[in-house]
Amino acid sequence: MAVLGKTKKEVVSEFRSGEILEAARLVFAAKGYGDATVDDIADKAGIAKGTVYLYFPSKREIFVELIRKGFLDLHSRTVKNMDAAETTADKLRAFISTRMDFSDSSREFFQLYYSEYSNLLATPSKLSPEFQDLYDQQAKLMEETLARGVRRGEVKKMNTAAIARLVYDTTRGAIAQRILGWSRRDAKEDADLVFEVLWRGIGCE
Repeated sequence: MAVLGKTKKEVVSEFRSGEILEAARLVFAAKGYGDATVDDIADKAGIAKGTVYLYFPSKREIFVELIRKGFLDLHSRTVKNMDAAETTADKLRAFISTRMDFSDSSREFFQLYYSEYSNLLATPSKLSPEFQDLYDQQAKLMEETLARGVRRGEVKKMNTAAIARLVYDTTRGAIAQRILGWSRRDAKEDADLVFEVLWRGIGCE
């Protein structure tokens, strides 16, 4: 019997995968990627180790899926909040604020990302192209926003592709400072600071 267009097997599979990912999130957050094991994840999920391997071929693939789902969630929230904003300035602020808020509500995700993900990228695999695509999607969203801003006369004429990546990376750097405990400001204060610095450089007077 189908449930919302899905078979019972598909529903069970999604549920089980979700259980494994949630258990992995807790284990990785507590032990770090290097010290965590598939046995730890299976124990936390309350299932057999072999069951984990039915859904994920390795610990690495579990970690990759956690990061992928986190970024997809963040991208979805960003698009929704930017679409609700009117001016280019408001859209830029929404882009930054959504990320800052997400860094607080999903702190474990960003802790995993900053502490472990860069190490994984150093190993040749199919991981890099997949996550490069996610990066490119988010940078493209900002590039299109800036290009419309130029046409509206709200943004200075400049290389919007380069500026879009600068916006993305500046925001990411500010989030890293929060995760590392270097910023004592709240999310709104940091978002306002990043916005003011960026908008002064790209916004029309």
